[in-house]
Amino acid sequence: MRCIAEISWLAFCATLAMLRHLRARMRTAVVAAGVVLLLSLPATAKTVALWLFDDPAGSTVAIDSSGNGHHLTIGPGAAIVPDGGRFGGALDADAGPTGAIGAYRDRVAPELNPDDKSWTLECWLKAKPRISGDNRIFGICGVNYIDYGRGEDARSLYVANRFLPAGGKWAWPSGDLTQSSGQGDGWHHLAVVYDAEAREIRHFFDGRRMFAAPCRWRAVEFDPAFEQVFPPQYPQLQVGMRDPIQQWDHRELHARAEPRKRFAGYIDEMRFSDAALYTTSFNPPTTLARPFLRVWPQELSFIVQQDQRQQQTLEVSSIGSKVEWSVQGGEPWLMVDRDQQSGGGGSSANRVAVAVDASALSPGRHRAVLKVVPRGIDQPPVEVTIHLSVVAPGGVIDVGSRRQLFIDRRFIEQDQNVSLRVHPPQRVAIDFPAPRDGPLYPSGIVYLPETQVWRMYYPALGRTSLRYAESSDGLRWTLPVEDNVVSIEPDGKPLGPGASVMRDDRDVPQRRYKAFQDIASEDDRVRGIHAYVSADGAKFMHVGRVLPIPAESHVTAMWDPRINKYVVYMRVMNIDGGQRMIQGCQFIYRLDGRADAVSRETGIKPGFENLRAIGRIETDDLLKPWPHNSGAPPTRYLTGRDIPMVLCADEEDGFVDFYNGAVSIYPWAQDVYLAFPSAFRHFHPSRQPQFHVFADANGPLEVQFATSRDGIHWDRYDRAAYIETGLTSEPDRWLNMAGPGFVRVGDWLYQYYWSTGRLHDSVELRPELKREWADPTTLLAVRQRLDGFVSASVDHRGGWLTTPAIRFQGNRLLLNHNCNATGTIFVELRDLNDVPIPGYRLAECEEITGNDTGWEVRWRDRGADVSELAGRPIRIHLRMRNANVYAFQFM
Repeated sequence: MRCIAEISWLAFCATLAMLRHLRARMRTAVVAAGVVLLLSLPATAKTVALWLFDDPAGSTVAIDSSGNGHHLTIGPGAAIVPDGGRFGGALDADAGPTGAIGAYRDRVAPELNPDDKSWTLECWLKAKPRISGDNRIFGICGVNYIDYGRGEDARSLYVANRFLPAGGKWAWPSGDLTQSSGQGDGWHHLAVVYDAEAREIRHFFDGRRMFAAPCRWRAVEFDPAFEQVFPPQYPQLQVGMRDPIQQWDHRELHARAEPRKRFAGYIDEMRFSDAALYTTSFNPPTTLARPFLRVWPQELSFIVQQDQRQQQTLEVSSIGSKVEWSVQGGEPWLMVDRDQQSGGGGSSANRVAVAVDASALSPGRHRAVLKVVPRGIDQPPVEVTIHLSVVAPGGVIDVGSRRQLFIDRRFIEQDQNVSLRVHPPQRVAIDFPAPRDGPLYPSGIVYLPETQVWRMYYPALGRTSLRYAESSDGLRWTLPVEDNVVSIEPDGKPLGPGASVMRDDRDVPQRRYKAFQDIASEDDRVRGIHAYVSADGAKFMHVGRVLPIPAESHVTAMWDPRINKYVVYMRVMNIDGGQRMIQGCQFIYRLDGRADAVSRETGIKPGFENLRAIGRIETDDLLKPWPHNSGAPPTRYLTGRDIPMVLCADEEDGFVDFYNGAVSIYPWAQDVYLAFPSAFRHFHPSRQPQFHVFADANGPLEVQFATSRDGIHWDRYDRAAYIETGLTSEPDRWLNMAGPGFVRVGDWLYQYYWSTGRLHDSVELRPELKREWADPTTLLAVRQRLDGFVSASVDHRGGWLTTPAIRFQGNRLLLNHNCNATGTIFVELRDLNDVPIPGYRLAECEEITGNDTGWEVRWRDRGADVSELAGRPIRIHLRMRNANVYAFQFM
C-alpha cells in the first residue's frame, strides 16, 4: 500500500493538464502511473528544488526548475550530457579530472538543510561500468550525506547525519546499480525519506523499501547570526561529489588529500521535497518535469567607457516542451535584438543579444531589469538584472605591480566594521660601538649596494662632529674606519653634528652623496643652509649656501618619484617673520627688540604654544638656491612665511609643538610618506606650579606617527605615541627623538631613536630620580614588520572592505596580513558593478590565516593565476575576521 493523500478535484484536473504538456517527453511510463504518484503526494508537500539536468551542453549551471532559485554550479569535474538521461539530459557526475569539483551550491539555503523536518530526496541513477565504493549522491559539507557503497561494500547505502551513521549503522541494504533495471536501460530510482513525525529514515530502491531506521535528523550547523565564523561557502551542497579531504572514516579524521570520490555514473531528475512522500513500496514515478523556460544568466554586468557600446547574450531554452516567450522592460540605454525578443522553445538555446549604449549616460552605476515572459505555462517571468558601470576618465586607480598600503582610505571605498589601526613597533637591542661619541638620533640612513651594507650618519655630540657606522643586519654596527669623522675637504674640517647626508644615485658618481648643514651665524653671508657633495660619503666638498635662513634643525632631503622633484623637510617656526629667538616657549623676541607673549593666535596655525613645526621645499636641483619667499619679513630662523609649513600641532594637542619631523618617503610602496615627529610638551609654572625647577623650555618628548600620500597633507590618526616612552627605570623614559630612514633586513624594518633619560634642557622629572647613565646619550632601536605601520583591521565580529576600481599588472595577488591563529581572510575579485568574477569568488578562495608579508592568494580552480584579469578594471573584496591587512601587491 502507498500512503494516499486527499487532493481536491481541481488539483486532479490540473495534474492531468500538466501531464498532457509532458506527453512528448515521457518515454516509458504510462500516464496512470504518473497520476498515482502525484495523487500520493501530501497536500502540503512542496518541491524545494528540482534539477532536471536538461540544460544545454557545456552549461556551467544546472537550473532549479522548481522556481525557487536553488541553481547548481557545474564545476570542471562534472558535465551536462544532453539526451543522456532517463528523461532528457543528465548530470555526468564524474566527467572531469579526478580532483576537480563537480556540481555544488555554496551557502545552501535552510530549505535544503532542514533540521528535524520531514524531507524526501529522490533521483534516477545510472552507474558507469567502473563504479565501485564511495559514491556521493547528495551531501552537505561531508557532514550530512548519502553515499552509495563504501570500500569493499559497494552495494550498500550510507546515510550520515552530523558525521555519524543514521540509525547507528553505516551500511544499509540497497539495490545493485550495476544490474539492469526494469526498464532495461540501466536507470534506477533511488529515494531517501526522513519522516520527522515518526523520527525515522527510510530508503527505497526502484520503489522497493530497503530499510527503515530510527533517526532524529539534524541540519548541518549554521547560524546566520554568527555568519562571520563560517567560511563563505559553508554549508555547501554537493551533488554527485564530496570534499577532496575525507572528513570521517568510522573513527578518525584523515589528514591526506584524496580524490573527491564523485558518483561514478549519471544522475537525472533529482528532487528535494519538504515532506515524507513514501512509507511503503511504490511504483517509481515518471518524469517530474513540467514545461519550463530556462533563462541564463540571470544577471549581466557591463563595464564601459562613456562613449562605448557593448554587447552580451542571454540563453533562452525550453524544458519539457516548446514554450513561447517574449522579452519586456528595459531602459533607453538598453537594447535587445528585435528579431530575438520573442521566440519558440526547444532544448537548444536561443541566443538573445543584449547591448548597452553609454553615450548619453553620466559616469557611475546604472541598473535595469529585463523580463523574459513565458506564454501558455504557469511560470512567472524570469527577471534578468542588468548592471552597467560607466567609467569616467581617471576613474580607475592604476596600481600596476607596485605594493599598496592601507595607510588611509584610498583603497577602502566600502566597508563594514573596518578601522585603520596603527601598530607600534617593538624595541630591540643593538650593538653600537661608539658610546663615547654621544650619538644622537641618525640624521641619515643610506644603503650601499656595492658593499651590501647600511650606513648610518649620526651626530656625535660628545665630539661636535658628524660620524658614521655601518651594518649588514641593522643590529650589529661597526666603524668602517677608526676615524669615522665626516670631513670637509681640502682642510679636513669635521662636518658639524647638525649636518645630514643623503645618497643620490640620480647624480653623477662625484656627487652621489649630498650633505646639508644648518649654520646659525651672526654673519649674514654665512648664516643659512649649506650644501656639500662627495663620491664616497666620507669626504665632502663645499658647494655653497642654498638657503639664506637657518632652520635650527637637521635637514632631510630626498628624491620624490611621484612629482619627479627633490623635496626637503626641516623645522620652521609657526610665527610671522621678524623673529630673532624664542624664550621658554612663552615669548617671541623680535628683530626690532620687542617681545611678544605667545598666545593662541600668535601662530600662522592656531594652537597653544605650537611654535615648532615642519616645513617643506620642492626643487629640481638641490645644489642651486632653494625656492623660498624672499619677500617675507626678515627673520633669524625659518618660519611658515618663508617656506610652506606642512605639519604642525594644533589646539587638540595642547601645549605641544614638533621638535623634528623625521620624514621619509617609504621606498617599498607607492605614494607613501611617513613622519615620526617628536612631540614636545611644554612645562610652565602657570600650569605645573609644583614642578621643582624650570630651565628655559622643559618637558617630555615622545615620537608620534603621521602618514601622507603627497608629503603635504598628513594623517595623524589617534596622535598617540608611536614609540612609547620607557619606564622610569629605563634610559628612554622622558625624551625620545627619532631619525629619518629605515634599515630593511628581509621582512623587518629597523628604526633608530635617541634619548637622554632627562626632560628637555636636561631637567629631571623629580630631583630624586636623577641618575647618571652609562652613556651620555642613548641610541636605541625599534623593529617593525614590512609595511606594518597601519592596517585595515577587523575584530572578532567580522567585517569586510571593497576597494575602488583598480587596474593591475601581474600574475599573482599577494597580501601582507596578520590573522594570528583565530582570524581568517577570504578574497574575492569583482567587476566594477560589484559582481563577483567567476573563478575568483569568496567561496572559491582558499582560507587565509596566519601571519605573512607576502601571502599568495589562491582560488579553488584557478590557483594563484590572475593574469587573465590584468589590465581590466576590477575591485578587490576582502572578508575578514580577527584580521589585519597591511598591504596588497600584484606581481
